Amino acid sequence: MTVEQMTALDLGYAPPFSPVWDPVLVTARKATAEVARDVGRAAGGR
Repeated sequence: MTVEQMTALDLGYAPPFSPVWDPVLVTARKATAEVARDVGRAAGGR
């Protein structure tokens, strides 16, 4: 499973698992944003 695929998981409606998955999903979203930022830099963006 890729980080991008993890950000698309719909686990918000699974309360018993939320305390475990919330930090994982937050981290996956941050990693995705960081990768997108790095790709933008490599393409000549700021």
